[in-house]
Amino acid sequence: MATYLISNIHRCGSSMMMRCLSSAGLDGAYDEDFNIALELSSNSPNYQPNPNGFYQLKNQPNEFTIDLYEGKVLKFPFRKLTKLPQGDYKICFIKRNPAEIEKSMQSFTPHRSWGKDSSVLEFYVQVTNAIINNLQQRSDVNLTVLNYADIVSNPTNEFTKLYNNGWPIDVSIASSLVDDSLYRFRLENI
Repeated sequence: MATYLISNIHRCGSSMMMRCLSSAGLDGAYDEDFNIALELSSNSPNYQPNPNGFYQLKNQPNEFTIDLYEGKVLKFPFRKLTKLPQGDYKICFIKRNPAEIEKSMQSFTPHRSWGKDSSVLEFYVQVTNAIINNLQQRSDVNLTVLNYADIVSNPTNEFTKLYNNGWPIDVSIASSLVDDSLYRFRLENI
């Protein structure tokens, strides 16, 4: 049985994808209490980064714990993707324009640095290409690469790609949960 992973550099729609896929037929692995705490600590009067929730585990899975999530969909840190042990993985890697990511990071935590994660944006194309190339070389990974802008503009098309790659989801339900109004940092608006 496959493990379904959503991964990306931060602020690229993984929470939205978790919400959509968990509602559309996959068993989502996330910690509800931790998500409530994240929402309370990250919202400000001027900006609510994830109004529908973060859909995240409190203790991020790693190469030693990933087998606990067989058959489930979960967020998985991009830095750990190349260290996955042998298994059966369906991975959705979401890309986004790095200028949009940077603006979203700044709005999410205006008085705090993202540290190494913001420095990744300087080499975004190289980093994402290296991750994708690594995953494409593995026989135990079925990889689907999506773009955040495409998911928002044509969700049916993008969720159909996942369905066609063996993700057991109801495409219409997943597509209906994409909220265009939450795409607040479009490149043309920056």
